[in-house]
Amino acid sequence: MSFQRLKDHVLSQHNDFVSSESPGVPEVVLLNDYGDPDVPNTENLEDWKWSATSEVNVQQSFMKFITTIGSKPGISQNAVQMVTEELGSLVHDVKDYAVQTIHQLCDQLSVSHSDPHVSSAVSNLSDVPNFLSDVDTQHKRNKWLINNGYLIQPVEIVLGTRTEFRYSSLVRRTRPVIVEDTYQYIPLNKLLGKLLEDPVAVSIMNSHRSFGMAEYPRMRDFCDTSTFKQNHFFQMHPDAFMLHLFVDAFETVNVLGSHTTIHKLEGLYCVLRNFPNMYLSKTNSIFLLGLWHSLDVKR
Repeated sequence: MSFQRLKDHVLSQHNDFVSSESPGVPEVVLLNDYGDPDVPNTENLEDWKWSATSEVNVQQSFMKFITTIGSKPGISQNAVQMVTEELGSLVHDVKDYAVQTIHQLCDQLSVSHSDPHVSSAVSNLSDVPNFLSDVDTQHKRNKWLINNGYLIQPVEIVLGTRTEFRYSSLVRRTRPVIVEDTYQYIPLNKLLGKLLEDPVAVSIMNSHRSFGMAEYPRMRDFCDTSTFKQNHFFQMHPDAFMLHLFVDAFETVNVLGSHTTIHKLEGLYCVLRNFPNMYLSKTNSIFLLGLWHSLDVKR
């Protein structure tokens, strides 16, 4: 785990505060409205107008980081929980270092530690580790994703019913039981709605539709074929979604062999062909729409 994203954020969003003369340790320079270095009067900090900074949602950034890790194949929930706990310890250490740096800077500038501005900065830094209290368990993280609209909950749909004979400890014999065959469905309208809320995704789709064919006259995808160009629906709605649906089966207990159909699941997946091929090859561009037991469909 590195701080490359933090470095990119500082260079792109706070470039005015970073000097490139010292590659080892960046020099912090305060700039006035005219872009010139301006040093506050340390004798009267109350009259100094501190520059407003953009608010950073640390909790949201953490959830984006931890959900990205949890979505990787082979990463268990225990590993995600361990990363969360270790990251909490790291944040506490960074907070202590930042507070210590502020106090050292105050000593160099002959500023009292009890100054209101210094106390406010130290208090804000001390509150940073508290963001983990609401997302320190898997249950809390799922609840946070649902409440903030990042998780689309599946809907259970009944495919049909069947009769099974199960042993009852009360009557000490098997008896017929009606069982429902269900599958989990992720609403497609909500999935596409969340996708349209992302300005980056919309920009990529618009760019691919407007300039892709002119830049690459050869056939790259379905949108370059004569079938697409002559289709009446796509002529009427050139910005319509092109959904590529496919079903893939997998087994949750592979150690029992490839023919263990009782544990076999099938998933309905969706790929949006409105994106360039360079994005479609990534696993995070493949969306799950449904999940069911393969035996329930065959019955």
